[in-house]
Amino acid sequence: MNGSSTIPTNAPGLYLVPPADPDRRVAHRHRLRGATVKVAIERAPADTARGRVRDISITGGVFIETRSPLPVRTRVRLRASASVDSLMTFIGTVVRSDAEGMAVMVEIDPAGAEFFRVLVENACSETPNLALAMHLAETDGDTTEVQLSRAWVAVRSSPDDPAVHQRFIDQCLAAKRLDFALDRLRGLQAAGPIGPEVERSLENVGRILAFMGLSRAPKIEEPKKRVRWPMIILMAVLAGGALTKISRMTIEARGEHVSHRR
Repeated sequence: MNGSSTIPTNAPGLYLVPPADPDRRVAHRHRLRGATVKVAIERAPADTARGRVRDISITGGVFIETRSPLPVRTRVRLRASASVDSLMTFIGTVVRSDAEGMAVMVEIDPAGAEFFRVLVENACSETPNLALAMHLAETDGDTTEVQLSRAWVAVRSSPDDPAVHQRFIDQCLAAKRLDFALDRLRGLQAAGPIGPEVERSLENVGRILAFMGLSRAPKIEEPKKRVRWPMIILMAVLAGGALTKISRMTIEARGEHVSHRR
C-alpha cells in the first residue's frame, strides 16, 4: 500500500482504473486465510459457474477466482451470507476481468459496510466461525432485493419490536416477495430459539400466503345441465294430446246435456 496513483496492469487489484484523486488510497484487500468462500456465478438461468473468493475489502471489493469471469462493467447482484439468517444483497459492477478471475465492487451503505466488516473479520481469520457463501448473478439494476435485505437487517437488530417486523412484512408484500420474508424468518427459526415476535411474524406470513392461495384458486364451475329436447318434445306432444282429448270430452258432454234438455 502506498500513495501512488498508478496500479500495475498485472496487479490483482479491485479497480479498473486508478482513482481520480492521487491522494486517495486504494482500500486494503484482505487475503482469506482459514475460510474458503465458495461463489456460485449465475451467467444464465441454466448456466452456473463456480469460483472462490481470494481477497476482500471492507469497502465492498471482492476478487473471485474463476474460469468463467463476467465481462468488465457487467452489473451484478451479489448475495453474501455470513450465517443461516444473515444473508444480504448488494448491487455491484465487475471492474476487472482476466484469466485469474474477476474483481467486483459493490455499492455500500451503512448497513452493508457493517456487514462487510464482520464478513472480512471472519473470512480473514485463521479460525472463521461463520458459514460464508456468495451468489453472483447478472442484473438489470433492480434494487428490490437490496431494499428487502436492509429491512431484514432492521429486524435482526430489533427482533422484539413488532413495528419493525410489520414494516418488513409490508415491504415484502408490496414487492410481491413474501418468499423472501418466509426464507429469512425460517432461517432465523432454524438458527436457534426465537422470540414471540418472530413466531408471530411467521404466523402472519403463513396466513397471508394461505389467503392468497385461496383467492387465486380456480373457481370450479358447476357442470351445465344438458337440455333433453327429445323428452321435452315428447312431453309437449303428450300434454297436447291430453288437452285435445279433454276438450273433446267436454264438448261431447255439453252436447249430451243439451239433447237431454230438449
